[in-house]
Formats: sequence, structure tokens, C-alpha cells
Amino acid sequence: GVGLPPQCFAEILKREEEKESRVMDVICGTSKHAVRIAQELSKVGRAAAVSRSQRPRCVLNLRALQGRTSEGSADGSAAAENYADLVRRMRAEVLLLLERLPRSVLVICPGEDVRRVLCAHFVGCSENSIADLEMPAMSVLELTRDHKGYSSDEIELDELLPPRHSISSSRRLSRPMAMGAIG
Repeated sequence: GVGLPPQCFAEILKREEEKESRVMDVICGTSKHAVRIAQELSKVGRAAAVSRSQRPRCVLNLRALQGRTSEGSADGSAAAENYADLVRRMRAEVLLLLERLPRSVLVICPGEDVRRVLCAHFVGCSENSIADLEMPAMSVLELTRDHKGYSSDEIELDELLPPRHSISSSRRLSRPMAMGAIG
């Protein structure tokens, strides 16, 4: 599938930081496209409303953000990673990190399975229902800390992107990069 250009994520990051008046950290996967996104986001200057006294933005690439994988088993057959394996991997390497971060973070992940695990964890769904969670196609899933834990909000990409990158005015993307802001 085709992902959004890194410049679109830079625009989204600038808007979110402006809205919060705070620097946001960024976590991406390790695919070539994700690395290009991380490089672009590390160049983004602070929004005008963001205080210069805040520590610089941290941009991380984590291999654990890749989707479910197929690995060869001892008998030579391929065994696909199931959701329980993905949950364990993400809990050990991603979810604990996200919960410890002191400020909002933009998570850019390549597929619905990773978004499902993030959403299930932060809004309190059981592991058994992860595969059944519906993930919005052309949108950003924003998870925000609140008094009950986390609330989720779906934001259409057309609302976030500048007109020249609008999904409706340009070619449709078959599989956009998925992302969510956790604040």
C-alpha cells in the first residue's frame, strides 16, 4: 500500500503541537517509509505557541510497531503471529513506554492490527475482542488522557491535511499510514 508523504505528517505534528502549546514526542516503525517520516519530523521546528524552555522533541523508531509477522517454525512451515503474540510484543516494548512518557506522543504505525492493539489497551477492550475492533480507514485515532483513563476520538485526515494534500482532492490511498496522538 501507499502511505502519506512525510510532509503530511509534519503538518499534522505542527497543528497538534500548536493546539496543545506543547512539544510532542513521536514514535514510528522501522520500515523505510517510517524512517523517512521520522527524519522529516525531527526537522520540524517548534510551533510559535510552544515555549522554548520545553525539552526538545524525541523521535524514536521502534521495530515493535511493525504489524503481525510470519516466522518460519522448526518444521519449515510458516506460523503467523496471532493477536496474543502481538499484544505481548507491544506490551513489552511499546505500551509501557507510552504510559511512562510525560507528554503527548504521536504514534505512526503501519497497519490496522497495531492500531487495534493500541486502541484496545488504552480504551480498555479485552484481548479476545481485538480482532473485531473496527478501525477507521482514512482517519487519525486520537487517544487522550482523561479522568477515566483514556478517551478516543476519530479525526478525518481531510480535516488535518492542508488542501494540497487533501485525500478527497487527490488520489485515494489504498493503505494510509495509521497514527494516533496519545496525550
